Amino acid sequence: MAHSLTIASYAAPLRPAGEAVAPPGQAAAEPREAIGRRVLAGAIGLAIAAVSVPIVLAILPDMRGLLGRPPVASILLALLLLAPAAVGLATGLSGLARVARSVANAEHEAEQTVLRILVVAVLFGCTAGGAVFGIVDDASLALPIAASGLIAAWLLLLSIVLWPAHPPCGGAARSRSTRP
Repeated sequence: MAHSLTIASYAAPLRPAGEAVAPPGQAAAEPREAIGRRVLAGAIGLAIAAVSVPIVLAILPDMRGLLGRPPVASILLALLLLAPAAVGLATGLSGLARVARSVANAEHEAEQTVLRILVVAVLFGCTAGGAVFGIVDDASLALPIAASGLIAAWLLLLSIVLWPAHPPCGGAARSRSTRP
């Protein structure tokens, strides 16, 4: 007798923020969570940044050599792969609703961190393009510095997702102490 393993899924589908909601007093057809266009654009941008950097390093010839000596290049490449994966895993395991509430408590640190990741990913792409076309010297430290900055930005987002009440930069505590 074959038994099938089924796991109940209680994930509510997402809906655009402008979609109509049931009036008060009436039950909605199904529970949904509203997302805004900025949140959706940020999520798509993070997904592109998470996959594009490792793809660039894998596709372009001798790009790993520009990251430094083989042990350093391997460590940077591993961290460039694992840091975005850790953010996605932490978000998935803790649940999107919890992460959304906790990021809302973190004030603007999450938004600034997402923008930091996107800007550093663009800078990494520019540096990689400069290395491919010979604009950046092969002995330059521009690519390892850009990779390190991108890793740091992903780890900062990971810390905000995991511990939003106590961001490492102390922004929330600083803003609370300045309020009357």
